[in-house]
Amino acid sequence: MIDTSGEQNFLSHFGAAGKHWSLRRKIFTYVMIPAALFAIVIGSVFITARMMELEHIVTTRSQETTDQLVNMSAVLLSRADPTTLELIAGGTIQKEGVRSVVIYNQRGEITAHAGAMPAARASQRNLLNAQGSRRRIGDYLQLVEPVWPTAQAAESTAGRAMPIGWVAVEFAYTPTQLAQSRAILLTVLGILLTVFLSAVLASRLSRQLTRPLAHTVDVVSRIKRGDSGARLDIEGSREIELLRDGINSMADTLEHAHSELQQNIDQATEDLRETLETIEIQNIELNIARKEALQASKIKSEFLANMSHEIRTPLNGIIGFARILLKSPLTQQQKDHATTIVKSSETLLSVINDILDFSRIEAGKLLLDHSEFNVRDTIDDAMTLLAPAAHEKNLDLAAMVYLDVPAILVGDPLRVKQIILNLIGNAVKFTRHGEIVLRVMLEEQETNGHHVTIRISVSDTGVGMSKTQQRALFHAFSQGDASTARRFGGSGLGLVISRKLAEQMGGSISVESTLGEGSTFSVLLRLESLGQATGLRHLTREADDSLTPGDYENSRHYEAPPDLSGERLIYLEYQQRTAMVTQQILQHWSAEVVIAETLDDLCDSIVKAQKAGRGFSAAILGITSYQLSSAVHLAAVERIEKQLDCRVVLLTPTIDSVREHAAILNACTAYALKPIPQRKLAAMMMLLLTKQHEGISPLRQPQSARLFRPKPRVMAVDDNAANLRLIEALLTDIGVEPVAVTSGYEALRLLKETSCDLVFMDVQMPGMDGMETTRLIRSLSGPVAHVPILALTAHALNEEREELLNNGFNEYVTKPISESQLLDLLSRYLQFAQPPKAADEVHQVYSNFSGTVRPSQKAAPEPCVDIESSIRLAAGKRDLAVELLSMLLENLPEDEERFRKLERANDVKGLEEAAHKLHGGTRYCGVPLLRAAVASLETMLKQKQPWTEHLKQTYAEIDRLLYWADQTDWQPLMLGAPDGLSRSSAG
Repeated sequence: MIDTSGEQNFLSHFGAAGKHWSLRRKIFTYVMIPAALFAIVIGSVFITARMMELEHIVTTRSQETTDQLVNMSAVLLSRADPTTLELIAGGTIQKEGVRSVVIYNQRGEITAHAGAMPAARASQRNLLNAQGSRRRIGDYLQLVEPVWPTAQAAESTAGRAMPIGWVAVEFAYTPTQLAQSRAILLTVLGILLTVFLSAVLASRLSRQLTRPLAHTVDVVSRIKRGDSGARLDIEGSREIELLRDGINSMADTLEHAHSELQQNIDQATEDLRETLETIEIQNIELNIARKEALQASKIKSEFLANMSHEIRTPLNGIIGFARILLKSPLTQQQKDHATTIVKSSETLLSVINDILDFSRIEAGKLLLDHSEFNVRDTIDDAMTLLAPAAHEKNLDLAAMVYLDVPAILVGDPLRVKQIILNLIGNAVKFTRHGEIVLRVMLEEQETNGHHVTIRISVSDTGVGMSKTQQRALFHAFSQGDASTARRFGGSGLGLVISRKLAEQMGGSISVESTLGEGSTFSVLLRLESLGQATGLRHLTREADDSLTPGDYENSRHYEAPPDLSGERLIYLEYQQRTAMVTQQILQHWSAEVVIAETLDDLCDSIVKAQKAGRGFSAAILGITSYQLSSAVHLAAVERIEKQLDCRVVLLTPTIDSVREHAAILNACTAYALKPIPQRKLAAMMMLLLTKQHEGISPLRQPQSARLFRPKPRVMAVDDNAANLRLIEALLTDIGVEPVAVTSGYEALRLLKETSCDLVFMDVQMPGMDGMETTRLIRSLSGPVAHVPILALTAHALNEEREELLNNGFNEYVTKPISESQLLDLLSRYLQFAQPPKAADEVHQVYSNFSGTVRPSQKAAPEPCVDIESSIRLAAGKRDLAVELLSMLLENLPEDEERFRKLERANDVKGLEEAAHKLHGGTRYCGVPLLRAAVASLETMLKQKQPWTEHLKQTYAEIDRLLYWADQTDWQPLMLGAPDGLSRSSAG
């Protein structure tokens, strides 16, 4: 196998080197190499052939000469004629190329010799070789041939005889070598001549090809340098002429294009000059317009501030006085009118807020707060605000906060709540029946652990939307369809504002909806995380007794769930989603929750559990609006509370007036509005259930008894008479002494003369405004310089807040202000709480926590009436037993009322006398539980021991006995009972 790797390497190297050669060099090389190779090959073949030919000539000639000499010497040797042999040898030496001739006899002796002595004498071996020999000695060729007798030639050849002699002829080789050298020289000269002619031819050919190309390159270079008149003028082959014509055509095109381009450039330059002049003029105009725009923006901001003030100021009076009006005795029609005024005003205020927020967002002036907030509290606050609207439609409103959501986040809680309010508000607006569910879940937790993305979704079973309607949702002042604003109201800004707020928080908002089936709005928010999973702090059974319900609710640091392990609860709820959420929360707190399907099931389950000795700690009953007035539900609550002695927690929809539903609300131990905030549910469960393990123990005195004493004096400064009157009325109504002032001058004068505990200062006033007044107050000496001053203004711009706080104000409050806001501010700055009033507070969470929480019966309750004992105490006279028990039952309501009056008056002596009298009445009737409760109360009063819980127990036994009398047809039972009857009771 032939190895061609060296050849391939050479060719590849040659090709690589040739890439950088000029065209002329390439043509010359590619022409020369084949010609040179061809000449060398032909020359080599010729030399080889010539050399072989000369060798053949010399060989043939020497052989012929030797053969002739052998033939002539055969006879003479036979005759032994040396003389003739000498002559023959001499004749042979004359031939061309013969140098020496020697004839040997049969004995190997020289018989004849001519010419020079041989270069080497023939050896005996050569002479004995019958075949002869041929050898090269230096520059000579020596042939030795045997001479045979003529007659025996044939036989001698066969080896049957010996030669008669030998002939040795030596030929000179020099002439042949000279001939060979001449042949080589001539061949080399021929090769060189061929190569030279090829080189001349290749050079001429390369010049013929490269000269036009060089000229072409020169012309193209001139065109490249901008010589548009350069043309190619060459003659040559057809291809060269085609190249010439193409380049000249290209040059013509370029010249034409250059001419047009130059014209365009000239025109563009002229246009640019004119444009620059125009731009310069426009810049001047834009600068003027910018100044005008800045001035217009300033005017717009001032206009928004002024309009906010001008609109909010009368709205403050309208809403405030309408709410005060609703608290006064009104006919139903008047109440409806006042309610309409409040709702319409609040709607107008909402639209104004949306427009102001949208304006701030569009102007890029909406700044987000960066503070810690509790996720669950923010959700619960929003749900509480929108619950009344949902309950009007009897909607099931529920919030589900997944356990992996961090409890504490850092962001803007007000804006987060605003997004939630917008989404839930829309859901309530567009949902006629069914449910609205808010879900909060952890979407993503970043690897650094400091930021999380949470998803807040609001799902409803409302009217839904088509794809076309969905595309128009997030545009300003647009709604799902043209009739939406007419049917449901709204400005069409809520979702736009929500989207902008979500984007500012690094999130987004999206919607999924099916027409006629409902919608789901989802918001992604990227917030900083500081807390663990949601929940409430573990409230142990050893929690401080000094804590009141308000203490539990207001604390914002209870982050782990309360421990309700071992507690058994029974729960009946008519709204499926609320039932599921509440059940999961209670089970997460380790409580055992039994679900009842109906009222009868609820009562029967309690009875069965008590008989088994595993009674429930509380019965939770969730009802709807129309069930608040249901006699069936009232009877069930009374039976559970009084007959079964199990505490009832009533979960109700929004209540317009407690008075209208006082019967069922007073019958239960506690009630709360749905959806109940998780923090309040935890506080309620802790106060209801954990006290059971400590026995019946009184709570501390109400918070109001521990707070601000005496009545605080609060100054209200406002130039608007309606607003000033409203604040004065609100302060008076909640038990605060108001000081009404109409100007900053008067406020400054009064504060120098007298003291106030708090100041509500209007910011925008004629003469001396609120900020100037506050600066002067802070410059005074003494305690008055440190009095809390709260800015009360109708302005709603964020940038004003920092300015107010920097000018001495403690806080910023936007009009209209509500009674709940006033109470919150007074509580925070003065530790003031409103004294208890008649039960007409619609947002009350705890109904009957008045110091004692009686535990539920875990076993079957003892009977409140012992019929056998009653008959026995009446000396066996049944009619007398009936008369005595009737007298006791007839006087019990009056006795209870007397106890309550004496308790309010703190008349211990009177209470002792009343207890003694009632105790005496119970001694003649079979009422063992009431007798024991009154006896314990009388003993505590006489011994000057704490008596409050015993009085509460007495109240409970009186209520239980009266309920038994109402629910039992006891007279026939007592009259017809046989002597051996044991005891009977409905209790």
